[in-house]
Amino acid sequence: MAHIDLVRHAEVTQEPGPTGLTAWPDILTRLEHAPCITVGSVRGRARDVGSEFLLALDIRFASREKAIFGQPEIGFGFFPGDGGLERLPLVTGRSRAMEIITGGEDFDADTAERYGWINRSVPDAELDAFTDRFATRDASFDRLAAATAKEILNNRSQIASGTDQESTNARFREALAGQRSPPASSGSCKKAASKRRPLAEPRRASPRPVRAARREPDYSGSPLNAVAAGSSPGRAKWQKRLHPSQPVPPGLRSHRIDEIRRC
Repeated sequence: MAHIDLVRHAEVTQEPGPTGLTAWPDILTRLEHAPCITVGSVRGRARDVGSEFLLALDIRFASREKAIFGQPEIGFGFFPGDGGLERLPLVTGRSRAMEIITGGEDFDADTAERYGWINRSVPDAELDAFTDRFATRDASFDRLAAATAKEILNNRSQIASGTDQESTNARFREALAGQRSPPASSGSCKKAASKRRPLAEPRRASPRPVRAARREPDYSGSPLNAVAAGSSPGRAKWQKRLHPSQPVPPGLRSHRIDEIRRC
């Protein structure tokens, strides 16, 4: 049964079965409507078509330590085509089914139990005894009563539609053959796309301002230079003492300080 929908797809006949459906949907539909209670026990991986087979059973138990569940088709560019899209939302709800199918991740038995994927997560050492005890107890009751109860539950609760399964399986086969084109966008999507704002141009960093070179103070018009050039008669007597190695007179020192402050 492993990979029967992908690797071994060509081995499965597409001739209608007793329900009028093709082979695999026919098998799962007959399991759901069989006049007996079907019980599944999982110790290991139940992914893809294995999970879809398990969902068609009435009751499901799993090993807490060793069971793993998943619908990984999305990772291969496909979607569940053998009942997963029809049955999983019925037991987990739409949002959790969306998480399982579009996320493509594995789930342990405890999480699967909380989601409703299975009935109960049982310690691995107790799984066989627990399943055998339940199946033996169930089989000990009146068969007609059990079959009638199952029939009424099927009629009054929502179960997977054979027509929906057939439609999904056909689209799965088209996708597998690479013949299915992406669905056209709806008018509302096109209208929303037309109102979408155009992408703004990326912001460009403004160039950093170039700092002007530091200007050296201009003392060309300073009276101090005039004194040094001999153009100040009042201070001509200090002209000979302006050599850098000589001390500056107090009057010139204060004048130089004022010039520096002014600059």
